[in-house]
Amino acid sequence: MQSLLDAFPYPKIDASGRESCSPRGFASVLALLLFCLLAVGPPAAASAEEPAQKAAEQATPREAATQDGIQNSLQSNTQKNIAAQVKKLLSTQAEAWSRGDLEAFVSAYAPQVRFVSPSGITRGRQQVLERYQRRYPDAAAMGTLTLEVEEVRTAADGQVAHVAARWLLEYDDREPASGYTLLALSRGAEGRWEIIEDASM
Repeated sequence: MQSLLDAFPYPKIDASGRESCSPRGFASVLALLLFCLLAVGPPAAASAEEPAQKAAEQATPREAATQDGIQNSLQSNTQKNIAAQVKKLLSTQAEAWSRGDLEAFVSAYAPQVRFVSPSGITRGRQQVLERYQRRYPDAAAMGTLTLEVEEVRTAADGQVAHVAARWLLEYDDREPASGYTLLALSRGAEGRWEIIEDASM
């Protein structure tokens, strides 16, 4: 029987004293080495990777659920904070109206605000102020304003908010007036909310 060493193609001395190498023996060694690599190598690698893969598959759903929960919580807190800020702004605006201070009332508007009403479109904070001054010449004509916020929606970046609110004007000498308003607000560079669009009906 031929041994592995006999098959290895190192130089051999033949009867004439010359060195010779057996190609057949060299091929046998290569075949044997290839068999060993195929038989031993892959199972060991697979057994090492399999636990890590299973652990990753088991951890991924929990991690995804945790991340989703954290993100939803942050978004919910952000929306609540924005809604509170917007309601505070509108409450301050209503108080200014009720004490007859139109300049303080329109200070909640952005300089380039667009105001939409049944009578038309007014652009610019100063123009909106002048419109109110013509329509409501004194505190008695203005009455007492209440703004009841019904819905606040925020953009994904938290820089824009849309508000649906009901307004109510009450007077001492006449019947109250009421309606709805749709507002778009933008957060300025200093974090202050400003009304950029007002559609009051």
